[in-house]
Amino acid sequence: MQPRWLVSQLEELDYQTDYQLELVGSLLQQAQALNRLSLDYIGFAKSDVFAIHELYDSLEQAYQAASQQAQMRHRRVEEQSDNASSVAKHSSQSLDDAHALKQTWQQQTEMAESWLSQAQTHLSACIEATRQARVDSDRADSELSRAETQLRIARAGPRREVYVGKDSQGRAIYEYYPPDTSYEEGRVAAAQSQVNACRAALNRAVSAQQAAVAERDRADAQLHGARQALADASTSVDMAEQALELAHDGQRQASSSLSYSQHCLQVLEEVKTGLQQFKQTCQQQSDVLAQLDNQANQALLQLRDVANSQEAIQGEAFSLKYTLQDKAALLLAFDQPLGRR
Repeated sequence: MQPRWLVSQLEELDYQTDYQLELVGSLLQQAQALNRLSLDYIGFAKSDVFAIHELYDSLEQAYQAASQQAQMRHRRVEEQSDNASSVAKHSSQSLDDAHALKQTWQQQTEMAESWLSQAQTHLSACIEATRQARVDSDRADSELSRAETQLRIARAGPRREVYVGKDSQGRAIYEYYPPDTSYEEGRVAAAQSQVNACRAALNRAVSAQQAAVAERDRADAQLHGARQALADASTSVDMAEQALELAHDGQRQASSSLSYSQHCLQVLEEVKTGLQQFKQTCQQQSDVLAQLDNQANQALLQLRDVANSQEAIQGEAFSLKYTLQDKAALLLAFDQPLGRR
């Protein structure tokens, strides 16, 4: 085997050693750079995951607040719906009562109209009876006045001469008496009795007329009150109908609010499901990040071991290189002629 060939092989081996050392060093630097880049991105991922966890916490808090508010609103809406149903029921009963009251006052009004008509008819009869009684009383007064006049005339007539005998001298004796007015006095007494009867009848007729007027006034007042009450009852019916319509509107609005509240609760349930999935995703990201962090730390430790091994290999390679250079120098010296040695 030629020394120069050995020297060339040794130089080739020295070159390959340098090349391998540079290649290993370059790969180690690239691995270290990749590990640093991985650590940087893991740090970024940690920040993102932390931000996502904060976002989840804020969303969870917002969900809890919204859920509590929705539950409270749903309870209030249920109470309002129950109250609206109760109000509608009471309004319907009030409308029935108002119709019944209006019917009652309608009957009372008709009865008051009949009473007033009867009272007016009775008052007309009493007025006519009073007029007739006054006519009779006036006629009786006139008759009494004529009888009294006749009696005065009769009393003013000549006295009656009644023969009673003769005195001792034989002269006739007469007694004188007032005129006979028994007939006129009887007519006066009868006329006075008739006047008294007519005046009593007139007083009764006047009293009956006054009573009829009072009854007519009471009937008129009753009719006026009944008509006023009927008008009030009609107004109550109108107001009860409006109240019932408002109650139905409130009931419809309460039903709509209840449906909307139930829809909100359903949406919140969907949000809750989404938050649970989001939480699972956050947990999965945390788990993956923890695995990546663990792997990156293990890779860092391995790279440190590789770097330590590379330094040891580099030291051994330098020792081998120096040995090869010494061997090559010896072979070159051996290969030269003796004169040159």
